[in-house]
Amino acid sequence: MMIIGVDYHPSFQTMAFLMEETGECGEQELNHSEGQAEKFYRELKQRGICVRVGLEASRCRCHNSCRRSRFGRIPDPQLET
Repeated sequence: MMIIGVDYHPSFQTMAFLMEETGECGEQELNHSEGQAEKFYRELKQRGICVRVGLEASRCRCHNSCRRSRFGRIPDPQLET
């Protein structure tokens, strides 16, 4: 499983990751306007990598939940009624 922590901004996101199985870790800045963030997450899904994402708490959760659902993620249960 890959664990990702994200600091989300409108034009980019800074993410740190850890691969539990290998101990590999790192940081990356992904640009939204160039499609880097979408490409990164889409490639993880295509490779069948199980991912857990933690987002900073100061942004709109609805927006982030909608973005996750585009990649087959389970919606945020706190937003469901």
